[in-house]
Amino acid sequence: MKPIYLSIQQQETGNRIRELLKKNGYTVKDIQEIMGFENPQAIYKWISGRSLPSIDNFLILSKVLHTSIEDILVIDGDIVILCCFSISRSIVGEAAELLKSPIFLDRMTMVWYCASEYLHRSVLFMYDETQLKIIDATMTLIIEKGYSGATSKNIAKLAGVNESTI
Repeated sequence: MKPIYLSIQQQETGNRIRELLKKNGYTVKDIQEIMGFENPQAIYKWISGRSLPSIDNFLILSKVLHTSIEDILVIDGDIVILCCFSISRSIVGEAAELLKSPIFLDRMTMVWYCASEYLHRSVLFMYDETQLKIIDATMTLIIEKGYSGATSKNIAKLAGVNESTI
């Protein structure tokens, strides 16, 4: 199977988020409250294209905006549906096995796992080796120790990079 090459267009994704907010009648303040943010700075960065939401925040946005993560993202490149389907199928199989383990307490956790793994595996080729190490270390720490255990110090140590790289 051929590798898939694509890139997320950050500026256009920000424009898409802005359009979807307007279409669904939400303000930045509304999204700030829904997300539980103390200030709207992150949302303004998303809609200006300076940054992208985290996977968790993409999931929340997709639910609030009644669309999928794929419809929020603006992607440039060659997307092969067959490859994405096989990735999704293998992730669901893994999640079904993991659901039996003590890590997965409920089906919502399984949904989060599937979505995050799908997004992670679908765009692996967009990152350099250091970024992949950081992503893998972060996901491992979140699964093993929860969000509080995924500190920049712990991530850097597990990824084998300097903490300032993160």
